[in-house]
Amino acid sequence: MSEDQKAVPDRLAEVRARLKELQAEEESLRQVLLADPSARIGADWSVVVREVTVRRVQSDSLKAADPELWERLAVSVNQRRVELTPRVGRAA
Repeated sequence: MSEDQKAVPDRLAEVRARLKELQAEEESLRQVLLADPSARIGADWSVVVREVTVRRVQSDSLKAADPELWERLAVSVNQRRVELTPRVGRAA
């Protein structure tokens, strides 16, 4: 069956599987770049490693310490998600 003939959910599952593989490869390459500065120069691209500090509020801690403040600052966001579910007897 060609790519064009596959059902959209089946194609989406395949794309997500490929993305997962690519993310694993990206993480492996990232580890090499962090460990070996000589690997950071390529023919077309170079890499600069920077350290940054990010400050975040730990929502659970804030909620425990001051529930009223947390309630005033909390923002609800509605999202639409596309979730894949294997059909019984079809996919693993």
